[in-house]
Amino acid sequence: MKKELKYILEVALLFLIILISLNTFVSATDYYISSGIGSDSFSGTTPSTPWKTISKVQTSLNSKLIKAGDTVHLQKESTFSITELKFIDGGSLSDGYITIRGDDYGSGTKPVLNVVGGLNGIYIQKGSYINLHNFIIDGNNRGIYSGVMVGGGEILGSISNIKITNLTIRNMGNSAGSY
Repeated sequence: MKKELKYILEVALLFLIILISLNTFVSATDYYISSGIGSDSFSGTTPSTPWKTISKVQTSLNSKLIKAGDTVHLQKESTFSITELKFIDGGSLSDGYITIRGDDYGSGTKPVLNVVGGLNGIYIQKGSYINLHNFIIDGNNRGIYSGVMVGGGEILGSISNIKITNLTIRNMGNSAGSY
């Protein structure tokens, strides 16, 4: 009888672990951003109801609406004005990366993030498991520090597992920046 009860408990525990794992995977959300058809009053969760601004992305990162496992899709041919998109949190090994990508929504050229304020295009102040993929950061010859700054300033935790692939960083001006 004890062996049967132990077996039932082991199966129940395994089922619970699988259920929690599936819930984590299913809970990842895709967000869409379009400078043409978007509105920050939209949900942002479908290609036909995209957000309009990177400011909405920043607000959603700060409030943790965008979280580990989520992906932000920048519409091709879009141009966005940004004032230093800052990451103060990131993904995790168990829940996945926070990803911003510009290669799988719409058609045409890479989306552009035009830096109009701040010291960097994107600043990963702290946080890990962040994936930046296939878009352009344009410094508009403002002399900003860098297109993507990882670390620096007040860091209150470790930074690791940052993926930066196929970014074009241009027009930094008199920048002494790193990437």
